[in-house]
Amino acid sequence: MKTNDSRPALVALLNSPLAANNGTPTTPWYKNPCVTSALGAGALSLGVDAIGLIPEAGGIARVIGHQAGFVGVVADQTGSRVIKAFGASTGTVQGLNGLFDTSPEGLLSTGLTVAGFIPGAGQVASIGSIIVDTYKTAKAIGQCH
Repeated sequence: MKTNDSRPALVALLNSPLAANNGTPTTPWYKNPCVTSALGAGALSLGVDAIGLIPEAGGIARVIGHQAGFVGVVADQTGSRVIKAFGASTGTVQGLNGLFDTSPEGLLSTGLTVAGFIPGAGQVASIGSIIVDTYKTAKAIGQCH
């Protein structure tokens, strides 16, 4: 006895790119220029924000100091100064970019950039900036079609 089983055809239809859009082919997220642009901008912002999380003594600071030819405490101090200078310059550029953004996220981001220059508040401001930039990136991706 032969049965008429339509499940394979249904599975093929559901897995096809035409299934969800009534005949219009869908573009995968990684080929959507809106999504990739939002992810690229978000990754750049998050990378700049992450600079503020780098500790100023030992670790990366010492490696930078060693590369400059110093050892011990002098290597830590040199590396720390390089990290501070790089973080301050990128933070300034990022802050100037968002200066005219009057949305709540833009104002918060600008405020956190300013707070990053306050001694002792750098890492907290960096964490806040990472959270705000992650939200802004997700919001931008959500507006893509």
